[in-house]
Amino acid sequence: MLYYYGFNSEKYYEQLEKMDKQIGEILSILDRKGWLEGCLLILTTDHGGVDTTHGKDSDLERNVFIIIRTRYQKEFYVW
Repeated sequence: MLYYYGFNSEKYYEQLEKMDKQIGEILSILDRKGWLEGCLLILTTDHGGVDTTHGKDSDLERNVFIIIRTRYQKEFYVW
């Protein structure tokens, strides 16, 4: 419910930082277990928003991003 606080608000970025840390923990666990190199990782989002609205017809409200990493690449690709 990040849209409750408003996109680009302080609370919004606090939640993004929390999610970033959680994803980092997952990657660390996969790496420690030796599973990271064999993984196909796909991260995606719900649609975006503007202020406290979301899911309408503007590009900011309809677009999502996706991050993909395969064992054949060392970097993440962001679309």
